[in-house]
Amino acid sequence: ARGEKKMKVKTTIILLWIFFIFASALGAAKDFAVIVHPDNPTPTLTAKNLEMIFTGEKTTWPDGKSIKVAALKNGEAHKTFLKRIVKLTPMNFSMLWKKKIFTGEIGGNQINFFKTEENLKEYLKDNPAAIGYISAASLDDTVKKIKITE
Repeated sequence: ARGEKKMKVKTTIILLWIFFIFASALGAAKDFAVIVHPDNPTPTLTAKNLEMIFTGEKTTWPDGKSIKVAALKNGEAHKTFLKRIVKLTPMNFSMLWKKKIFTGEIGGNQINFFKTEENLKEYLKDNPAAIGYISAASLDDTVKKIKITE
């Protein structure tokens, strides 16, 4: 009976642990929002297209305009976005772009890093071809949220 009780406790702990992992992963998905200029006609992008945009592999919008990438320098939204969408650590993301700039591989695409979400949103307001990400809590009507499809 004592062994059964220990096994039930262990099983309960494992199930709770699994639940919290999934719950935190689902919560993390809501921690950021991909945003563009309100006049950008793009309503949705796949996660793969976003990865390609933020790694500099996809450089133009469907209308042919060069995509201007806007990224945060740090913060939870930055870490979560890079982990889920770009599949890079913040350090590897920064190194990737430094290499692209140094080698001239950047082409027509450009990236701008911002210390604050407000500065990033201001940049998007002035650049209709820009795309960025912020925490979901910072969303307002000055920018348009892009729906991410898998």
